[in-house]
Amino acid sequence: MTCRSILTGAVFLAGLTLGNVTHAATIVDIHGEVLVSMGTGFQPVGPPFVLWPGNQVFVRPGGAASILFDDGCKVPIEPGAVVQVGEISPCRAKAAEGGSAGVNGSTLLVGGLVIGGGAALAIGLSGGGKDKPASP
Repeated sequence: MTCRSILTGAVFLAGLTLGNVTHAATIVDIHGEVLVSMGTGFQPVGPPFVLWPGNQVFVRPGGAASILFDDGCKVPIEPGAVVQVGEISPCRAKAAEGGSAGVNGSTLLVGGLVIGGGAALAIGLSGGGKDKPASP
């Protein structure tokens, strides 16, 4: 296997991985009893507890908690309510409804990595400038 093949595979896998990143959220500001279901029933949790899309959060009456998404969106959970964590934060979803371009730190990071990976791929496929010119 050549260095070029390895580089091409690495850039391809990085692109697939970055294109499918699902952001997590964290339960913060817990007071009282907070329960989380990851599909197998509700279990008590303490801070900080990482949540993934599809998890459900329940705050018992008299308690309080918030969900802090990776984009900085913080959502309080009303006692007695069951909240399901979505693929994107409610703040990002609201911005998308308002026609926002959706550019944030994560978008810029992924874009920079894709462009950098493309440049690395181009250099790797060109032989890195080691080839001699065809004419003297």
